[in-house]
Amino acid sequence: MVDAEQTYFQPAISRLTLEMQRKFNVQKPLIFNTYQCYLRDAYDNVTVDMELARREGWCFGAKLVRGAYMAQERARAKEFGYEDPINPTYEATNVMYHRCLNYVLEELKHNAKAEVMVASHNEDTVQFTLRR
Repeated sequence: MVDAEQTYFQPAISRLTLEMQRKFNVQKPLIFNTYQCYLRDAYDNVTVDMELARREGWCFGAKLVRGAYMAQERARAKEFGYEDPINPTYEATNVMYHRCLNYVLEELKHNAKAEVMVASHNEDTVQFTLRR
């Protein structure tokens, strides 16, 4: 499970993880990418990577987390004058997490070779996952 970092490091980490998934996730998911659902673009990242796995024929593995760098990300966005990459509220992060999880769970209905790890201490998310 390749961990996620700040947004300014993440493209390189995701690229390396994707290349490892292409190579090693042939029979089953061995390499999992981490998706930080407190980011505004989390859903886009999950859907693009899953579609790529489908098209290229490798097994999708995802670890869904909320994220850990909120203060750093917001301060950096303000300092350098770009849009804050973090969802605006706690509730918006919940919605994003559940949206990403729903998308992956729907894929699991049709693709036994995809896997997801729900990495959350959030009681609402654990309850949501169990209901699904």
